[in-house]
Amino acid sequence: MPPEPALRAFLRLLRLCQASLGLMLGTGAVLIGIVHGAFGRQRWMMVSVALFLVLGAGTALVQRDLKKALAATGTTVHVERAHRLLLAMCAIIVIIAWLMESKPF
Repeated sequence: MPPEPALRAFLRLLRLCQASLGLMLGTGAVLIGIVHGAFGRQRWMMVSVALFLVLGAGTALVQRDLKKALAATGTTVHVERAHRLLLAMCAIIVIIAWLMESKPF
């Protein structure tokens, strides 16, 4: 299991990530509004936004698992689950970037 200071530092980083995800969602909504919803009607954009929301939920789940790992009864199971979630979140980011760049449908 990683040392406690490392887990606490990672939790602070995750809070920063949540704030940045909120800002990205807000600026994306503004962008869609500026182009009068043209992007919002594209399927690749709908899929990207749905994946983006899954990414936000994943961040919350990782935070929950790391907080449980820091608790007195925490085990490495929570850290391992957070690790798997983080790997899945990386894959989601790759898919979102590909959708935004290629606009396949």
